[in-house]
Amino acid sequence: MTADPTKVEVHSLRNDLHSIGLTCEQTGDDYLHQFIREVRAQLPRTGQLESFLIGKRKDSLRLSFSQHAEDFVGEVSGLTRDALDQVTERANKHPGAADFFESLTADNPGGAHFLRQLAGVKPSDPRFVEKFAENNPAGLLLVTELAARDIVPTSSGTWDPGGDQLVGEYAGTLAEIVNATRFQRLEQRPEKQDKNNAHAGDQPGKRWGVTGKKSEEYRGEFSTVDAIKQKYKEVGLVASAAVVEGLEPQNLESMLANQIGPLQDASAENYDSRKDGKDEEILVFLALDPWVDSENVTHATGLGVLSVNWRLRIKRYKRKDKHGGTKHDTQLEVWVRALRYRSVYKEPANTTTFEDQLTEDRKLAD
Repeated sequence: MTADPTKVEVHSLRNDLHSIGLTCEQTGDDYLHQFIREVRAQLPRTGQLESFLIGKRKDSLRLSFSQHAEDFVGEVSGLTRDALDQVTERANKHPGAADFFESLTADNPGGAHFLRQLAGVKPSDPRFVEKFAENNPAGLLLVTELAARDIVPTSSGTWDPGGDQLVGEYAGTLAEIVNATRFQRLEQRPEKQDKNNAHAGDQPGKRWGVTGKKSEEYRGEFSTVDAIKQKYKEVGLVASAAVVEGLEPQNLESMLANQIGPLQDASAENYDSRKDGKDEEILVFLALDPWVDSENVTHATGLGVLSVNWRLRIKRYKRKDKHGGTKHDTQLEVWVRALRYRSVYKEPANTTTFEDQLTEDRKLAD
């Protein structure tokens, strides 16, 4: 099924700019409409890969939950895909379920948008947990599995996984493997040959996953708002270039929506998006060649993930610059890691599954 991807909207962009102290005339409606049009026009337009979820890795996410919410995540995320009836039952009865979803959607409109599509009901609905658990227990399990790995959904892509267990089943494992340390270990392994005829356990020591990476650094002099505009453009370009097929334009925009973090130190002279020695990391979960069968069930011939990291620095940053036109030295660094898996299942000659591939690669990456 086609989803309604999250878009960069004037009101959310204004809130993001205000959150880092920019209240100049360049945050007015007319300018922001132009801002969005220019960024959209400069993003790659020929990409093909679709995403079913964009998420953000947040260290110690679970520490921000109430004890009830943490108990809910621990209890539900440990269930298996063969026990979706238990997901529904436990979510309906657990006192921490409502707290959990309130935590996920707080100051996270893109995440709320994704959950609404997955659940078929708005998070503000008083019976949200109950309806989500009944409508899409596989989707609820996906969200708790990601939260258990400190990942929160931030926006929707163009593909709605619906209740497809396969599309959402391995997102957590993909996120673990694309971690910088594990990815480096896996990338150093040679890739398996003739995968269509390879079986689980064949060619030990070689990886199933197709890896890719790309990094760029940009320097220039921009006004503060133009530096943010440049960040949107360049992060999109590098992310799309990390995979041969490129990212479909709407998915690129969804990845970039709601991604300007607030400045922690209000007295800082210079802007730096790096916090506590760590950079922003966005995870773009990919559905390769998605399709819908005659019963309106979603499928994909492949799965993947992009890990998109960046650091934006602006010298002599002015939080209350009323003019917005002063030029500042700007430095933007972008790093992207890509990991993709295609099904090589060919009955009866080959019964290799996504689970086989991911299980073997996860061990190689440890």
